Amino acid sequence: MFPFLVHCLDLFASTVGMYFVRTKKGLPDMCNGNVEDALTIMKRGYNMAMFVGIIGLFMICYFWLNP
Repeated sequence: MFPFLVHCLDLFASTVGMYFVRTKKGLPDMCNGNVEDALTIMKRGYNMAMFVGIIGLFMICYFWLNP
């Protein structure tokens, strides 16, 4: 059951991270030339997915592997 839970966590974390890959409200503003960097947008989603994955893996290991 442990490997199944870890793979379910992978799907959940990547889905949560995917919702954070978007530009900030009001950007891009084509009149002023303010465009948010694409790498910054992707890093925001990656960091959130990594945070959810680390916390989730800690919880799964604690509840399933703790004797």
